[in-house]
Amino acid sequence: MFRQEKIKNLIQGLAAQFITIESSNISLITVTNCHIFDKENKAVIYITVLPENKEKESLLFVKRLLGRMREYIASKMKTKSIPFLEVQIDIGEKNMRLIENL
Repeated sequence: MFRQEKIKNLIQGLAAQFITIESSNISLITVTNCHIFDKENKAVIYITVLPENKEKESLLFVKRLLGRMREYIASKMKTKSIPFLEVQIDIGEKNMRLIENL
C-alpha cells in the first residue's frame, strides 16, 4: 500500500507540473487528486478548472496531451512501468464548492 501511495503522489505532482508547463494560462487547471488502480496499470488524474465555463475545452486540452504527459512522468519517475493515464473533472471538489457557496 505504501508503494501505491508513493506512486499516486508522484504522478499527481508530476501531472500538475506538466499541465503548468503546457497550459496557455487561459484557464487555471488544478490537479486535485489521483487514483491508482490495484495492479498499478491505470491512473486517473482528477482536475478542476477555473473559470468553470472553460472546463470542457480544458479537459479536452489535457486529454490531447496525455501521451506526452505519460512520457514526461516516465522521464521523472524511477519505476519499471508507468500506468496508462486518464483525466476527469473532480466532481467531488465541484460539489464541495457548491455547498460552500450555499
